[in-house]
Amino acid sequence: PAPPATKAAAAPPVVPPDAKAAPSATEAAGDPTAAAAEAVAVAAKKPKPDPRGEVAGLGFGTHDGDAGTFGAGILFGYRPLPALNLAALFEATGERERTLGPGLAAYRTIRLGVGAGVLRNWGRVFGDIGLFPELTLLTLNGKQLATGRSTTTWGAAADLRARLGLAWGRVAPFLFAGASYDLREEHLTLDDRPQSITLSRWNVSAGAGLAFLFGAR
Repeated sequence: PAPPATKAAAAPPVVPPDAKAAPSATEAAGDPTAAAAEAVAVAAKKPKPDPRGEVAGLGFGTHDGDAGTFGAGILFGYRPLPALNLAALFEATGERERTLGPGLAAYRTIRLGVGAGVLRNWGRVFGDIGLFPELTLLTLNGKQLATGRSTTTWGAAADLRARLGLAWGRVAPFLFAGASYDLREEHLTLDDRPQSITLSRWNVSAGAGLAFLFGAR
């Protein structure tokens, strides 16, 4: 009998050196672990939004060149832009005394101001400087006088102040200092004697406060 025919072995297909293998089904569908890691990396690179507003309580010492006292206040701030701070300020001081004739003239001040400031940040540290036009209420009280009486008078002032603080999450302790100038001069005069004193228009203050931050851009 004739020997069986021998089949030639099929040659392997020639693959060009620059050809790429088709992606597997797993690769085509994407790796969930890699996608999650990439999302975490993108979130880590994204900066945290800055607080948009604040409510701060503050305590301070104040002196007008003749007498000093302590005071307290509250501040409401809003930041429409990263470098701009709008704020409303309410402050009240303790009583101060000046010698007037045989007695004393005691006075205290309440201030309400609305202003704007420039804000800078250096990491967690922040600083700002602002100008506050203020409406003032001066309360006068005669002491150790034959006809001691009380009175109040309205006025206006300009207050320039600066802060330096540390933002820690939603809490920001800070230090501040400022100076104000009353637009009107106040004279205190006795009813029965031609004796009078003039209160200083200048007032300097320094103190500390704690701000609570809220909202985000």
